[in-house]
Amino acid sequence: MRRIFFTVMLFVFVSCKTKDVEVAQKNPGAGISTEVMTARIAEAAVKFSASDTSVYAEYDLGMGRTYDEFKKMNSLGIMFLTALAKDKNELPLKHVYFRSANGDEFEFPVLFQKDVPVTDERIIKTFGKNRRDYYLLVPSLFLYVKGQILIDWNGSRTSFRLAETPNPYSFGFNISSEDLTPETEKLNTDIFMKYLIEEYDIKANEKSEFIKSLNAVE
Repeated sequence: MRRIFFTVMLFVFVSCKTKDVEVAQKNPGAGISTEVMTARIAEAAVKFSASDTSVYAEYDLGMGRTYDEFKKMNSLGIMFLTALAKDKNELPLKHVYFRSANGDEFEFPVLFQKDVPVTDERIIKTFGKNRRDYYLLVPSLFLYVKGQILIDWNGSRTSFRLAETPNPYSFGFNISSEDLTPETEKLNTDIFMKYLIEEYDIKANEKSEFIKSLNAVE
C-alpha cells in the first residue's frame, strides 16, 4: 500500500539517467526559480536532441540553507520537479514515490503543481510542449535506504526511474543520523514559506495553496 511516510525509514537521493526514452537528471542546490529550471531543461534538450524522448523529468532538491533552518523545517526538504511529455495525456502525473528494495512504497505529498507554457523550440522538439511543475515534500531521512524514486505518468508509463538510492545528499553543513528524524509532527508553515519564497521564487498568488497543503500534511 502506498502511503505518506516521515518517521521510520531512512532514504537517499541520487541522480539517475535511465536507458532509451526514460531520461531523468538531477540538479542539486538550495533552490531554483521556474526560469532557472527552464534554462536547465533547454540545455538538456540540446544534449538529448538525438534521443527518442517521449517523457522527461528534471528536479532540484533543497533541504535548507543552514543547519538551523534544516531543523526548523523538521528535517524535511522540497523537491522541485518538472515533468514534460510529447503526449498531453501523460500529464498530470499520477504519483511520485519511493519504492524500497523490499517493495514498500511511500508517496511524496504534493504541495503545489502548475502548468507552465513551453515556448523554447529546442524543448518542444526534444521533450514536447506539455510541462507541469511540482513542489513535493520530501523527508531527508530517506537518505540511506536501498530503493528507487519513481514516477507514474498519467498514461501507460509507470515506474519511471527518477533516482536510485542510496547515495548521500550534500547538505553543505554537518549533520548526524539523529538529525534526519523529524522532531515533531507539526510543520512550521512560516519557516517553509520563507524558504519557498526565497529559494524557489514562489509567487504571491501561489502562497495560499502552499499553506493549505502544508497544514494538511500529517
